[in-house]
Amino acid sequence: MKCKKIMNEFLELDNYKVLPLKMKVHFLFCGRCRHEAAKIMKELGRFQKENVYNMRCSLVDSIMAEIRPDPDEFPARISGIKWVFVGTVIFVSIFMVNYSNSYIWLKQNFGADIIIPMSLVLGGLFSIYLIILMGVNYSGVMKGAEYFRFFKKD
Repeated sequence: MKCKKIMNEFLELDNYKVLPLKMKVHFLFCGRCRHEAAKIMKELGRFQKENVYNMRCSLVDSIMAEIRPDPDEFPARISGIKWVFVGTVIFVSIFMVNYSNSYIWLKQNFGADIIIPMSLVLGGLFSIYLIILMGVNYSGVMKGAEYFRFFKKD
């Protein structure tokens, strides 16, 4: 049997004191699996001896250190060029939608009255994009606002 399958079966066992024959044979010939199984049994034995409610702080601290994100990883920043590019694509697409086949079909079937709802929807989407842009880059927006206020005072 393959090592991975044997180790999966080993981890699924309820009682590690009684091993199936095929597992014993595999552990006899495979030193790596035998060593890994011995380490697992040693750690489980150590946990059984310790009281669950009186865990060492170093164990808790080491686990929390593993799962806590590094402060350097967050927040992920999106460059201003990407924001400007996406905003430009959205803004140009609002003007280009008038020349699309779908818009021409809608205009033929629903008449010229489709222009107002279509403009409201596209304007709303662009406004939502701008709100998200300002919310994500709030500190930069405030710096820019201070700069332009200072610039206007002259």
